[in-house]
Amino acid sequence: MNKAVMLLGIAAAAFVASWFLPVMPESTGWQAFRIAFSPVWRYHGFTFSRWYEAAIAAASALTNVAFIVAWLAVALRRVAATRWLAAGLALLGVFNLYWIIALREDAADFGIGYYLWVGAFLCLALAVLARRAMLTPPNPASGSR
Repeated sequence: MNKAVMLLGIAAAAFVASWFLPVMPESTGWQAFRIAFSPVWRYHGFTFSRWYEAAIAAASALTNVAFIVAWLAVALRRVAATRWLAAGLALLGVFNLYWIIALREDAADFGIGYYLWVGAFLCLALAVLARRAMLTPPNPASGSR
């Protein structure tokens, strides 16, 4: 098994597991998604006090769609494995660290599901880079063999 396939598998496993594992003491990943997406799709009357918090939360929830689309595109080889795609995925992972800042009083309560979720984005970015390295022919001008 090559490195890219292994990293794709790890990214998928981490992402799926994150939806069912605890993110906070009383919520799993899918519940956290519903809370974050509640400005668009109401969930148990949950609301955000500021409009920009609602916008950031909804954007964070939508990163899940980006992950799934990117994973499928890379796994099915529908897109070129580029540094831009890897950088974009890494940035989405970093963007999702927003929750540690927003909920800093409760940051110590974050569960394994949250860290697997963020890690899945970073792992997928590494998979893209590994796939790119596999597909990029060596440069004879660089002097490496």
